[in-house]
Amino acid sequence: TLVDAERGQYQHTNSLPHSSTLTPHAQVILNHALADNTRKLQSAHFNRFSSFARSLSQNPIPASESLLCEWIASLSGKVRAATIRCYLDSVRSFHIDSATPCWLGKSERVLRMLRGVERSQCNIRSKLTRLAITTEILQKISPLLNSSRDHLVLNAALWTATAGLFRIGE
Repeated sequence: TLVDAERGQYQHTNSLPHSSTLTPHAQVILNHALADNTRKLQSAHFNRFSSFARSLSQNPIPASESLLCEWIASLSGKVRAATIRCYLDSVRSFHIDSATPCWLGKSERVLRMLRGVERSQCNIRSKLTRLAITTEILQKISPLLNSSRDHLVLNAALWTATAGLFRIGE
């Protein structure tokens, strides 16, 4: 990972940011701990966090607990809680790579923020409960379909799934 000083962006490279503190052999071993695509994805996640930190005139490394909580709050209405956890894992990974102490997984406040996001999203999801497709519903849908090949296939698939193969909703 390499820092672009002009933009404050973190770029994926094969060398890690703590190269001066580890021997070349140790750098290679640490670099192999994560797949290349994982490093690229984590760079993208960390850049998002870094941009947020800079918008508040704060440094992304070391990340303060309050900065992480604010970032979680800003993401809560935009992405799912599982995605936020992935973003936080990327922030933690950058702390590890830069040899910066990371207490991210130990912060009760950050964990509580994540639980709050999960609960708030669970309440939204519970309002969107999917109902089972019953034969009564299919009897109302069938007349709305025309005799085109696609509609005939769709109608057959719906009836087959409901009648025995999948038992949707049970």
